[in-house]
Amino acid sequence: MSLPHPSPAGRGHVFDNPITGEHVVVLTDPYTNPDRALVTELTARPGARVSGPHIHPESTERFHVVRGTVGFTIGGTERPRRHR
Repeated sequence: MSLPHPSPAGRGHVFDNPITGEHVVVLTDPYTNPDRALVTELTARPGARVSGPHIHPESTERFHVVRGTVGFTIGGTERPRRHR
């Protein structure tokens, strides 16, 4: 897959959203990563949530829960994930 636009934020860029409670650190840049992977570290305070339902039609998202519980709604079904 070719990526048409330069990356808005390279490795090390930090995004904080005080409204949703998300803190994201960019670990890889898909424009320079050989696998075209965008890898981030996302932390969220208790009760945090994304701003609304959304999709990434050309991406695969994977999450590894380190601590706590996170919930996903996929295809209308709620699917919680807990740290084991």
